[in-house]
Amino acid sequence: MLFVRPSYQISKRWRLNPTFAFGGGDSDKVWELQPQLQFQVTDNFAVRFGYRKLFYEIDADNGNSFEGAFEGLLPFLSPQAWRQVLQRALVACAAELVGVGRHLLESALEYARVRQQFGRPIGSFQGLQWKLVDAALELERAASAVAWAALCVDASAPEADRAVHCAKLEAGLAARHCARTSLQVHGGIGYTWEHGLHFWLRRAYAGDAFMGPSDYHARCLAALLFAA
Repeated sequence: MLFVRPSYQISKRWRLNPTFAFGGGDSDKVWELQPQLQFQVTDNFAVRFGYRKLFYEIDADNGNSFEGAFEGLLPFLSPQAWRQVLQRALVACAAELVGVGRHLLESALEYARVRQQFGRPIGSFQGLQWKLVDAALELERAASAVAWAALCVDASAPEADRAVHCAKLEAGLAARHCARTSLQVHGGIGYTWEHGLHFWLRRAYAGDAFMGPSDYHARCLAALLFAA
């Protein structure tokens, strides 16, 4: 089971602090959610609104959704306000995934420059170069999708829903791609506990699972596009 306890600033005074676990029980689609909203009254005083834990199975093919898991939990928020909360949280999570992927890619590039094999840096071998280039291209596509989603959400554009699903989809795929590539470039040392690469690998995979994995957002995006 993966545990994630992120914190997202969704406005000047509101912050979303969910506790999230993914993969419990016999299904890899079971989510344990304990949402918490924090309202900053003054600089030194905040009020937190906590809710009971939810065990929710995500299955977009049968009509279940991540957004539906929160229905009825926030009676003091309008549906439109909660929709904006989710949009901002998805953009923040996607942006974090792009940053994780960028760190993984940069660490792989740095290691490829200094690691010697057959009397030359491993980064000079074409078989490794194309792996790094593919990861870099996917990361740039994700960064563009996140930037577009942030602009749409900030402007309350009609295409904001499609943009945030696209951003989370691309960012999750890119982070996982960079994680796999970085592990392959590092080779045996990347598997060791002492190196620390495993912290970033877990962050990439947990971040992709948080608020819906990539395939879930792909189905949501397809539903929005075909409904238009």
